[in-house]
Amino acid sequence: SKDLVLKAGLMLSDIGSVGFKVENFNKDNMDRLEANWQNIREALLLGVRLLAEFGFSDQTLSADSPLLPIAYYLHHRGLDEKYLTLARFASDREAIRDWLLRSLLKASGIWGSGLDTLLAGLRAVIQEADGDRFPKQEIERYMATRGKSLEFTEDEILDLAELEYGHRLTFPLLSMLFPGHDPAREIHVDHVFPIARFRKAEMRRHGVNEGSFEEFVERANRLPNLQLLVGTLNNEKRKRMPHEWIAQLHPSKKAQQAYLGGHAIPFLPESLAGFSDFYDQRREAMENLIRNSLHSESPSPRG
Repeated sequence: SKDLVLKAGLMLSDIGSVGFKVENFNKDNMDRLEANWQNIREALLLGVRLLAEFGFSDQTLSADSPLLPIAYYLHHRGLDEKYLTLARFASDREAIRDWLLRSLLKASGIWGSGLDTLLAGLRAVIQEADGDRFPKQEIERYMATRGKSLEFTEDEILDLAELEYGHRLTFPLLSMLFPGHDPAREIHVDHVFPIARFRKAEMRRHGVNEGSFEEFVERANRLPNLQLLVGTLNNEKRKRMPHEWIAQLHPSKKAQQAYLGGHAIPFLPESLAGFSDFYDQRREAMENLIRNSLHSESPSPRG
Protein backbone atom coordinates (compact mmCIF):
# COMPACT_ATOMS: atom_id res chain seq x y z
CA SER A 1 0.00 0.00 0.00
CA LYS A 2 1.05 3.64 -0.39
CA ASP A 3 0.98 4.12 3.40
CA LEU A 4 3.34 1.18 3.90
CA VAL A 5 5.77 2.48 1.28
CA LEU A 6 5.72 5.95 2.83
CA LYS A 7 6.37 4.51 6.31
CA ALA A 8 9.20 2.48 4.80
CA GLY A 9 10.71 5.68 3.43
CA LEU A 10 10.57 7.35 6.84
CA MET A 11 11.91 4.30 8.63
CA LEU A 12 14.73 3.42 6.25
CA SER A 13 15.83 7.05 5.97
CA ASP A 14 16.04 7.32 9.76
CA ILE A 15 13.51 10.14 9.80
CA GLY A 16 11.61 11.06 12.94
CA SER A 17 9.02 8.84 14.54
CA VAL A 18 7.89 6.91 11.43
CA GLY A 19 4.48 8.55 11.82
CA PHE A 20 2.59 10.73 9.35
CA LYS A 21 3.42 13.97 11.14
CA VAL A 22 3.84 17.35 9.47
CA GLU A 23 7.32 17.83 10.94
CA ASN A 24 8.50 14.61 9.24
CA PHE A 25 7.87 16.11 5.80
CA ASN A 26 10.02 19.21 5.77
CA LYS A 27 12.30 20.01 2.85
CA ASP A 28 15.42 18.40 4.32
CA ASN A 29 13.60 15.14 5.01
CA MET A 30 11.98 15.09 1.58
CA ASP A 31 15.41 15.60 0.02
CA ARG A 32 16.73 12.70 2.09
CA LEU A 33 13.84 10.50 1.00
CA GLU A 34 14.47 11.30 -2.63
CA ALA A 35 18.20 10.64 -2.33
CA ASN A 36 17.60 7.30 -0.57
CA TRP A 37 14.68 6.17 -2.69
CA GLN A 38 16.53 3.61 -4.81
CA ASN A 39 18.04 1.96 -1.73
CA ILE A 40 14.66 2.01 0.02
CA ARG A 41 13.01 0.37 -2.99
CA GLU A 42 15.66 -2.33 -3.21
CA ALA A 43 15.42 -3.15 0.51
CA LEU A 44 11.61 -3.38 0.33
CA LEU A 45 11.75 -5.65 -2.71
CA LEU A 46 14.36 -7.84 -1.03
CA GLY A 47 12.15 -8.04 2.06
CA VAL A 48 9.16 -9.04 -0.07
CA ARG A 49 11.24 -11.73 -1.77
CA LEU A 50 12.38 -13.03 1.61
CA LEU A 51 8.77 -13.30 2.80
CA ALA A 52 7.93 -15.11 -0.44
CA GLU A 53 10.76 -17.56 0.35
CA PHE A 54 8.96 -18.17 3.65
CA GLY A 55 5.84 -19.07 1.65
CA PHE A 56 3.87 -15.84 2.07
CA SER A 57 1.92 -13.91 -0.53
CA ASP A 58 -0.30 -10.84 -0.24
CA GLN A 59 -3.24 -13.23 0.34
CA THR A 60 -1.60 -15.15 3.19
CA LEU A 61 0.34 -12.45 5.06
CA SER A 62 -2.00 -11.41 7.87
CA ALA A 63 -0.16 -8.12 8.54
CA ASP A 64 2.24 -6.21 6.29
CA SER A 65 3.88 -4.03 8.96
CA PRO A 66 6.51 -6.69 9.90
CA LEU A 67 8.01 -6.08 6.47
CA LEU A 68 9.26 -2.69 7.67
CA PRO A 69 11.72 -3.80 10.40
CA ILE A 70 12.83 -6.66 8.15
CA ALA A 71 13.50 -4.26 5.27
CA TYR A 72 15.25 -1.88 7.67
CA TYR A 73 17.51 -4.69 8.87
CA LEU A 74 18.41 -5.68 5.30
CA HIS A 75 19.03 -2.01 4.44
CA HIS A 76 21.05 -1.38 7.60
CA ARG A 77 23.38 -4.27 6.80
CA GLY A 78 23.60 -3.43 3.11
CA LEU A 79 22.45 -6.91 2.10
CA ASP A 80 21.54 -7.88 -1.45
CA GLU A 81 19.82 -10.80 -3.17
CA LYS A 82 22.65 -13.19 -2.21
CA TYR A 83 21.14 -13.08 1.29
CA LEU A 84 18.21 -15.17 0.02
CA THR A 85 20.31 -18.18 -0.97
CA LEU A 86 23.79 -18.25 0.57
CA ALA A 87 24.27 -20.91 3.25
CA ARG A 88 26.12 -18.56 5.58
CA PHE A 89 22.91 -16.56 6.02
CA ALA A 90 20.68 -19.60 6.68
CA SER A 91 20.55 -19.24 10.47
CA ASP A 92 19.93 -15.50 10.12
CA ARG A 93 17.04 -16.10 7.74
CA GLU A 94 15.62 -18.67 10.17
CA ALA A 95 15.80 -16.14 13.02
CA ILE A 96 13.79 -13.65 10.95
CA ARG A 97 11.28 -16.33 9.98
CA ASP A 98 10.79 -17.45 13.57
CA TRP A 99 10.32 -13.89 14.83
CA LEU A 100 7.94 -13.05 11.99
CA LEU A 101 5.72 -16.09 12.52
CA ARG A 102 5.57 -15.67 16.28
CA SER A 103 4.64 -11.99 15.91
CA LEU A 104 1.89 -12.83 13.42
CA LEU A 105 0.43 -15.61 15.61
CA LYS A 106 0.04 -13.55 18.78
CA ALA A 107 -3.67 -13.28 19.52
CA SER A 108 -3.21 -9.90 21.23
CA GLY A 109 -2.32 -8.29 17.91
CA ILE A 110 1.31 -7.21 17.85
CA TRP A 111 0.86 -5.10 14.73
CA GLY A 112 -2.12 -3.04 15.86
CA SER A 113 -2.13 -0.13 18.30
CA GLY A 114 1.04 1.85 19.00
CA LEU A 115 2.54 0.81 15.67
CA ASP A 116 4.56 3.98 14.98
CA THR A 117 6.23 3.87 18.40
CA LEU A 118 6.93 0.15 18.01
CA LEU A 119 8.53 0.60 14.58
CA ALA A 120 10.73 3.46 15.77
CA GLY A 121 11.83 1.36 18.74
CA LEU A 122 12.61 -1.66 16.56
CA ARG A 123 14.67 0.58 14.31
CA ALA A 124 16.70 1.75 17.31
CA VAL A 125 17.25 -1.84 18.48
CA ILE A 126 18.55 -2.85 15.04
CA GLN A 127 20.84 0.19 14.93
CA GLU A 128 22.35 -0.61 18.32
CA ALA A 129 22.70 -4.38 17.87
CA ASP A 130 25.55 -6.46 16.48
CA GLY A 131 25.47 -5.78 12.75
CA ASP A 132 26.32 -9.36 11.76
CA ARG A 133 23.04 -10.98 12.78
CA PHE A 134 19.33 -10.35 13.09
CA PRO A 135 18.93 -9.21 16.73
CA LYS A 136 15.99 -11.48 17.53
CA GLN A 137 16.49 -11.63 21.29
CA GLU A 138 17.02 -7.89 21.62
CA ILE A 139 13.94 -7.21 19.49
CA GLU A 140 11.77 -9.57 21.55
CA ARG A 141 13.08 -8.06 24.79
CA TYR A 142 12.17 -4.58 23.58
CA MET A 143 8.74 -5.75 22.41
CA ALA A 144 8.09 -7.22 25.85
CA THR A 145 8.78 -3.83 27.44
CA ARG A 146 6.11 -2.37 25.13
CA GLY A 147 3.52 -4.93 26.31
CA LYS A 148 3.94 -6.95 23.10
CA SER A 149 5.56 -10.11 24.45
CA LEU A 150 5.99 -13.05 22.07
CA GLU A 151 5.68 -15.56 24.91
CA PHE A 152 2.64 -17.83 24.45
CA THR A 153 0.33 -19.06 27.21
CA GLU A 154 -1.19 -22.54 27.30
CA ASP A 155 -4.62 -21.08 26.51
CA GLU A 156 -3.21 -19.39 23.40
CA ILE A 157 -1.67 -22.69 22.28
CA LEU A 158 -4.99 -24.51 22.73
CA ASP A 159 -6.78 -21.80 20.75
CA LEU A 160 -4.22 -22.04 17.94
CA ALA A 161 -4.77 -25.80 17.77
CA GLU A 162 -8.38 -25.24 16.70
CA LEU A 163 -8.05 -22.35 14.26
CA GLU A 164 -10.64 -22.39 11.52
CA TYR A 165 -10.14 -22.75 7.78
CA GLY A 166 -9.87 -19.26 6.29
CA HIS A 167 -8.73 -17.60 9.52
CA ARG A 168 -5.98 -15.03 8.95
CA LEU A 169 -3.61 -16.98 11.26
CA THR A 170 -4.16 -20.46 9.83
CA PHE A 171 -1.63 -20.22 7.00
CA PRO A 172 1.11 -18.64 9.18
CA LEU A 173 0.61 -21.34 11.82
CA LEU A 174 0.77 -24.20 9.31
CA SER A 175 3.81 -22.55 7.74
CA MET A 176 5.54 -22.55 11.12
CA LEU A 177 4.63 -26.17 11.84
CA PHE A 178 5.47 -27.50 8.37
CA PRO A 179 8.31 -25.46 6.82
CA GLY A 180 10.30 -26.19 3.69
CA HIS A 181 7.78 -25.72 0.89
CA ASP A 182 9.12 -24.59 -2.47
CA PRO A 183 8.28 -20.85 -2.74
CA ALA A 184 8.05 -21.20 -6.53
CA ARG A 185 5.01 -23.46 -6.14
CA GLU A 186 1.57 -22.28 -5.05
CA ILE A 187 0.68 -23.64 -1.62
CA HIS A 188 -2.93 -24.25 -0.53
CA VAL A 189 -4.51 -24.83 2.86
CA ASP A 190 -6.18 -28.19 2.21
CA HIS A 191 -8.74 -30.27 4.10
CA VAL A 192 -7.29 -33.70 4.90
CA PHE A 193 -10.81 -35.11 4.73
CA PRO A 194 -12.43 -33.14 1.88
CA ILE A 195 -15.18 -30.81 3.03
CA ALA A 196 -17.48 -32.24 0.36
CA ARG A 197 -17.47 -35.51 2.31
CA PHE A 198 -19.36 -33.88 5.18
CA ARG A 199 -22.73 -33.66 3.48
CA LYS A 200 -25.53 -35.44 5.34
CA ALA A 201 -26.07 -38.07 2.66
CA GLU A 202 -22.36 -38.85 2.52
CA MET A 203 -22.01 -39.09 6.30
CA ARG A 204 -25.10 -41.26 6.48
CA ARG A 205 -23.64 -43.56 3.81
CA HIS A 206 -20.50 -43.97 5.92
CA GLY A 207 -22.52 -44.92 8.98
CA VAL A 208 -21.97 -41.72 10.96
CA ASN A 209 -24.51 -41.29 13.75
CA GLU A 210 -26.89 -38.47 12.82
CA GLY A 211 -26.40 -36.92 16.23
CA SER A 212 -22.76 -36.31 15.28
CA PHE A 213 -23.42 -34.58 11.95
CA GLU A 214 -23.15 -31.03 13.32
CA GLU A 215 -19.98 -31.81 15.28
CA PHE A 216 -18.37 -33.44 12.23
CA VAL A 217 -19.09 -30.43 10.02
CA GLU A 218 -17.69 -28.02 12.62
CA ARG A 219 -14.55 -30.10 13.14
CA ALA A 220 -13.99 -30.55 9.41
CA ASN A 221 -13.04 -26.86 9.11
CA ARG A 222 -10.62 -26.73 12.05
CA LEU A 223 -6.84 -27.07 12.19
CA PRO A 224 -6.66 -30.83 12.95
CA ASN A 225 -8.28 -31.47 9.56
CA LEU A 226 -6.05 -29.01 7.68
CA GLN A 227 -2.66 -29.31 5.98
CA LEU A 228 -0.49 -27.42 3.51
CA LEU A 229 -0.48 -28.92 0.04
CA VAL A 230 0.99 -27.89 -3.30
CA GLY A 231 -1.83 -26.43 -5.39
CA THR A 232 -1.50 -28.94 -8.23
CA LEU A 233 -1.78 -31.85 -5.80
CA ASN A 234 -4.75 -30.25 -4.06
CA ASN A 235 -6.54 -29.86 -7.38
CA GLU A 236 -5.82 -33.50 -8.16
CA LYS A 237 -6.97 -34.70 -4.73
CA ARG A 238 -10.37 -32.99 -4.83
CA LYS A 239 -13.09 -35.07 -3.10
CA ARG A 240 -11.17 -38.30 -2.72
CA MET A 241 -10.85 -40.01 0.64
CA PRO A 242 -7.37 -39.27 1.98
CA HIS A 243 -6.25 -42.89 2.43
CA GLU A 244 -7.12 -43.64 -1.21
CA TRP A 245 -5.38 -40.52 -2.54
CA ILE A 246 -2.21 -41.08 -0.52
CA ALA A 247 -2.04 -44.72 -1.63
CA GLN A 248 -2.07 -43.57 -5.25
CA LEU A 249 0.37 -40.71 -4.66
CA HIS A 250 2.80 -42.95 -2.72
CA PRO A 251 2.36 -46.63 -3.68
CA SER A 252 4.94 -47.92 -1.16
CA LYS A 253 3.98 -48.27 2.48
CA LYS A 254 7.25 -46.65 3.55
CA ALA A 255 6.54 -43.55 1.45
CA GLN A 256 2.99 -43.38 2.80
CA GLN A 257 4.26 -43.47 6.38
CA ALA A 258 6.80 -40.76 5.56
CA TYR A 259 4.01 -38.56 4.15
CA LEU A 260 1.80 -39.09 7.21
CA GLY A 261 4.70 -38.42 9.58
CA GLY A 262 5.69 -35.27 7.69
CA HIS A 263 2.13 -33.94 8.04
CA ALA A 264 1.65 -35.02 11.69
CA ILE A 265 -1.15 -37.42 10.70
CA PRO A 266 -1.21 -40.32 13.21
CA PHE A 267 -3.46 -42.52 11.06
CA LEU A 268 -6.13 -42.33 8.35
CA PRO A 269 -9.39 -44.22 8.80
CA GLU A 270 -10.93 -45.67 5.66
CA SER A 271 -14.39 -44.39 6.59
CA LEU A 272 -15.80 -41.10 7.83
CA ALA A 273 -17.08 -43.06 10.82
CA GLY A 274 -13.51 -42.92 12.14
CA PHE A 275 -13.17 -39.16 11.70
CA SER A 276 -13.62 -38.35 15.41
CA ASP A 277 -10.75 -40.62 16.40
CA PHE A 278 -8.61 -39.14 13.62
CA TYR A 279 -9.48 -35.60 14.74
CA ASP A 280 -8.73 -36.20 18.43
CA GLN A 281 -5.38 -37.85 17.74
CA ARG A 282 -4.26 -35.26 15.22
CA ARG A 283 -5.39 -32.42 17.49
CA GLU A 284 -3.10 -33.79 20.20
CA ALA A 285 -0.25 -34.09 17.68
CA MET A 286 -0.80 -30.52 16.51
CA GLU A 287 -0.88 -29.18 20.07
CA ASN A 288 2.49 -30.82 20.74
CA LEU A 289 3.91 -29.43 17.50
CA ILE A 290 2.76 -25.92 18.41
CA ARG A 291 4.25 -26.20 21.92
CA ASN A 292 7.55 -27.43 20.52
CA SER A 293 7.64 -24.72 17.86
CA LEU A 294 6.98 -21.99 20.44
CA HIS A 295 9.10 -23.54 23.19
CA SER A 296 11.74 -20.79 23.39
CA GLU A 297 10.57 -18.22 25.89
CA SER A 298 10.75 -14.56 24.97
CA PRO A 299 13.16 -12.56 27.15
CA SER A 300 11.52 -10.88 30.13
CA PRO A 301 11.18 -7.08 30.11
CA ARG A 302 14.01 -5.29 31.82
CA GLY A 303 12.82 -3.22 34.72
